Amino acid sequence: MVLLGLLCFVSVWAAIVLRTESFQLTVGQVTVPALISATLLYPLMLFFGVYSEITRYSGIAIIVSFAKVFVVYVPCYVFLVTFVTFDGVPRSLGVLQPILLGGLVINARFFIRGLASYLSQGNQDSEKNVIVYGASDVGRQIANAVKQLPEINLVGFFDENPELLNKKINGIRVLDPRTL
Repeated sequence: MVLLGLLCFVSVWAAIVLRTESFQLTVGQVTVPALISATLLYPLMLFFGVYSEITRYSGIAIIVSFAKVFVVYVPCYVFLVTFVTFDGVPRSLGVLQPILLGGLVINARFFIRGLASYLSQGNQDSEKNVIVYGASDVGRQIANAVKQLPEINLVGFFDENPELLNKKINGIRVLDPRTL
């Protein structure tokens, strides 16, 4: 939540500086639009489940979640900042700030993910090998979730379906549970 507030503040500040071409800003120019931004964005991220995904998952799921948030956030912010005027705040902030904020939020997410991955590399001794029982759709979803965890090494699937035995699903071999 603190990071989100900081990103809202930085994106408002950067948008105003870019628009006015001046670093001479008042507290009111940045504070009110930043508070509006954080007040809109935080509940939307909770509602669309972005906080539950932000450090655990990567790929298309997180991008879709962010897109849902911004589809609702952008029109609301544009309306509040563009049509409701504030002293010293350029109206173009309503368009420029969401663009900057979107870039900052996505980059912060990838930075956090990369940092977590980097920090966990030194802890390879605690890596656990896991085999998922079942190579059906649910088993594949579990495998995709498990692959995102740096402390877990997915080594295979167990499945009794003879059509799947000794085949690979996403590069992971399907094994016969009777060989256990």
